[in-house]
Amino acid sequence: MLGLLSILLFFTGFFSFFAKNKHLTLIVIFILSSSYFKLAPGFFLIGNLSLQHGDLALLLIFTLIPFRVKVNEKQLSGIKKVLIVFFVFLALSIFYDYSYRGTSLMQIFRTTRSLGYLFFFALISSFNYNHYQKLLRFLIITTTIHGGLYISQYVFGYSYTSYLDNLKVVTSNEFGGARYTNGPSYLIPVIVLSIYFVHSKIKKISLSTILLITVILGQSRGVIISGLCILFTYLVLNKKMKFSSLFKMLVSISMVYVLLIEFFPIIGERFNLLYDEISIVNTLNYDGLEYFSQGGSFIFRLGLTYERFMYVMEDGMRMLFGVGFVPDMDITKPIFILGTHSPMLPTGFEQYNSIDVFFPNIITRYGLLGSIIYMCFIIKIITYSYKNRGLVYGRVLFTYLVSLSVISLINETFYNGQYFIFIYVLIALLVLEKNNKLNYLT
Repeated sequence: MLGLLSILLFFTGFFSFFAKNKHLTLIVIFILSSSYFKLAPGFFLIGNLSLQHGDLALLLIFTLIPFRVKVNEKQLSGIKKVLIVFFVFLALSIFYDYSYRGTSLMQIFRTTRSLGYLFFFALISSFNYNHYQKLLRFLIITTTIHGGLYISQYVFGYSYTSYLDNLKVVTSNEFGGARYTNGPSYLIPVIVLSIYFVHSKIKKISLSTILLITVILGQSRGVIISGLCILFTYLVLNKKMKFSSLFKMLVSISMVYVLLIEFFPIIGERFNLLYDEISIVNTLNYDGLEYFSQGGSFIFRLGLTYERFMYVMEDGMRMLFGVGFVPDMDITKPIFILGTHSPMLPTGFEQYNSIDVFFPNIITRYGLLGSIIYMCFIIKIITYSYKNRGLVYGRVLFTYLVSLSVISLINETFYNGQYFIFIYVLIALLVLEKNNKLNYLT
């Protein structure tokens, strides 16, 4: 049934692109790419064919590219050139993997499918300011509702995605309490948007309360630190970092932290563990990877990255093109000592990929050469946003990229092409803002 709804959404998004309600195309892409904001199983069946909802989002993007509005934005030429270089590298890597390693085209597709979202860059000029504004309002409203539902799980002790238990939507924290992992998909983007664009006091207080509680209940140190980085970056870029503002911020954070330790002590415990982990990094034995085996911890992620890096360095072709694109699902024997636990995989652990941290993914899949090119692409976008920090959307984009950089230490972020859809939306809005200013001046 949900598969039929996804197909209906696909056609809605396609035909809306040629009508006045183009914003529906954007909304459909966001819904399908996130599997209904992670509220639905990722896969559905059409006969014997298994598809992801995101596959229809990718199909929608690729079917619309021939009908895109072609605008030669010189200001984006640097980003475009690096992206093209990465696609050339990816094509060569896929050719080598298919021809010499014997990886099937289906295996390659399953591993690289999320990179298809990078092609959304070709469509960003096809939408105007109003289309993007309607999308952002939609994301704020749905994320607020989702946040309220997420909080209700802790209040009433239930899971609204109980049918996704095989994906571990409920885990245990260090105190044995419940920790739900089915939070809002666009929580961080909406935090950034709310700081910059929600001015009404009532709306700001209501929205901030829901988002703050959602972040705290998520119990993720990376997300909490990311939220603080968003606030700090906002104050710096908007020149509000006066001593009084800094003092008020530190006092507020201290008060919130004290209250959390008193009423929600798991947060304090998790940060104490992080401090202990960082303090022993220099004393770790890198020849004994069992020291890094504390799953989900900072030193575990460090060891994970180190082990993958050393594995790639052992072979010249791995250094150049990476390990190839065989999905972890098709790997039957363990390759590494460390890995993200995943009971659905044959080995019980993720091998080449990891949802716990960004860097091991690009090191293994793209090798050193591909990783450098990919990082240049990301850095190019960060540089572009910083150079345009004088504009509102330049500051919004830079703030969001800072938050993603922090989050990359606790999940795959930039490795998953889905994250780039929202980045591209902010780039498009920045270009529109910049062009309108230039037109106004001339």
